[in-house]
Amino acid sequence: MAIFAGLNFAAISRLKQSWKALSSSKTVIQELTDVTSPLNNYKLYREELKQAGTSEPCIPYLAVYLKDLTFIEGLVFVLFMLAVTNV
Repeated sequence: MAIFAGLNFAAISRLKQSWKALSSSKTVIQELTDVTSPLNNYKLYREELKQAGTSEPCIPYLAVYLKDLTFIEGLVFVLFMLAVTNV
């Protein structure tokens, strides 16, 4: 993710001649950018990770797990508050 963020940085994205030289690699970069997109709660990333399973080594993107943990913590708090107010 950090690599893609760096490649999408404004100063790097303006390097027109360098991007022309990487035209064949640009499709791979675009595919990886699409997979790591935060749209739909990282849906494409989660699907790719599920397909890889345990057969292929991978380094998970920590931000996805932190986002999930934050959601779970907030959900537990809401459920607790609902239980307390309904007593």
